[in-house]
Formats: sequence, structure tokens, C-alpha cells
Amino acid sequence: MKTETGDIKVAKADETKLFNPHPALAGNYEYQVCETEHEAAEVLKEREIKVIDLVNAELKNRARANEYQKLLAPFKKSQMTESDRTERLIRDLMILRNIDEKTARELVGAL
Repeated sequence: MKTETGDIKVAKADETKLFNPHPALAGNYEYQVCETEHEAAEVLKEREIKVIDLVNAELKNRARANEYQKLLAPFKKSQMTESDRTERLIRDLMILRNIDEKTARELVGAL
């Protein structure tokens, strides 16, 4: 096994949102990395970790991360500009409702 180093950086906490704000923080940590399947199997055996527990934890973490992203999606700032949105609405009205462009622009303008 080999040893690798990771970095942790935490931005300064917003004083308006926390009772006890903290300054910007930074730190380093070291961790072991298995280079072969045999080393990984030895670590699992040594620590009495079951493969099924690892797989289930990974599946749970991915499902949780996916749900987190779905919950935050409505609050994400749109990449579309207002004029792009307007043109898309006009195009959709023309295609889906078979409305001419002038009428579609008037309808969207009234919104």
C-alpha cells in the first residue's frame, strides 16, 4: 500500500447565518491506498468489513447524493437568459398550438 495526502479547505463562515462563525480553515491528511486486489482483500479481512456492507453503503450514498441534487435543482440559477426563454416560449406556442408568430409574440408579451 502507498500513502497519499489530501487537502481540506473550508471557507470562512457567513457571520449572519451562524451563531458561532469560524475563520477560513485548511488542513492536510494522509490515507492509505491499496494498489492490488490482494491488499484490498487483506484490509477487509483485517478490519472485518464485509463486501456486501461496502456495496450497500455505496448504493445508499449514491441514492442520497442523487436525491440531494434533485432537491436543489429547482433553486439552481438557470443558464438561459430572459430573451432565450421568451423565444423558446414563442417557438413552443407556434409548434405545439399551431399559432402564428405574431399571435404567439403577443401572448408571450402579455405574460
